[in-house]
Amino acid sequence: MIESFGLWYTPAVFVLAIGSYIVTRDIELALTLLAPESTAGPRVTFLHAPLLAATLTVLAAVFLVGDLLAGIAARVADPRLRAATEQAEDSAYA
Repeated sequence: MIESFGLWYTPAVFVLAIGSYIVTRDIELALTLLAPESTAGPRVTFLHAPLLAATLTVLAAVFLVGDLLAGIAARVADPRLRAATEQAEDSAYA
C-alpha cells in the first residue's frame, strides 16, 4: 500500500513545489514542500506512518481538551448559557 502511495505522492509534491514557485517566485517556499535531506542519507522518520499517527492523535487530544475547557469557560462566563443549563436541570427534576 505504501508503494502505491509513493507512486503518486512524490510527483504530486514536485508539481506542487513547482506550482508554488511559479505563483510566488519564492524558491525558499517551494523548497519547503520537498522532503528534508540529511547528511546521513534519507530520514527514516519522514512520513513514518506510526509517527504520523501518534502525532495526529496527540494533536486531536490537545484540541479536544482545549474545546472542552473553552466550553466550560463559556458556560461559566456567559450568564445566558448558565441560565439555560439551570432551566434544563430544573425541568429534569420536576
